[in-house]
Amino acid sequence: MDWQYLAGFTDGEGWIGWSEGREKDRGGRGARMIWGQKTKAPLDEIEVFLKEAGCNNPRLYQTPAYGERGIEMWMLAVSNCHDVRIVLLGLIPHLIVKKGKAEFVLEKLETVTRNYTPLDMDEIHRLHEDGGYTTVSIAKMMRCGRRRIVNALHEMNIHPMGGGAAWETTPEGYRRRLPYKASVEERAKDTARKQDECPLCGGVKTKRAKACRVCYGRLRHDASQFAGYPNETI
Repeated sequence: MDWQYLAGFTDGEGWIGWSEGREKDRGGRGARMIWGQKTKAPLDEIEVFLKEAGCNNPRLYQTPAYGERGIEMWMLAVSNCHDVRIVLLGLIPHLIVKKGKAEFVLEKLETVTRNYTPLDMDEIHRLHEDGGYTTVSIAKMMRCGRRRIVNALHEMNIHPMGGGAAWETTPEGYRRRLPYKASVEERAKDTARKQDECPLCGGVKTKRAKACRVCYGRLRHDASQFAGYPNETI
């Protein structure tokens, strides 16, 4: 078994394809190669050859027969992008019929950054902590899935930012958190201005509230304590 034999076998019995996947999140995007035969022996030899060439996960399986004249087929598939790249680099110099399709798929693999590419953890930390970018925006910048960015942040003991912050959209279409305009002391003063003294216990309440949370929860069923006051949540 060598690349010349496999190239001839691929021209006659193989399939090389590329899927763009779902438009919304690009799920399912990637390359795939399949060889099919009624007999299993040739595919067994090819599977051994591919593993020796460095492929990690060629999959050999049998399809059931459909209909009265259906025939059971043995299929050998390579769908891992790393494995497909190895196979294409070995086949392209020897392919004839499917050479154009193989070159197209290899170009897609070379130009599109896939999820198997190692992530730059320092860059993710900088974009999230210093730049304030959302995990979705960082995933777009690094051309990978959002879940990989979230997992990378968790490995650094960083929890992605949630709600409660003000956001802006950059001209490039990325979203990031706006920096605080007020200092810590100014925010503390602003909070103090919104507070008042509870008339029942002398504790802290907001200016809009009629009593603090503890007193309101303890006496909310006593109409005499709050006669004429609206039954609003504090």
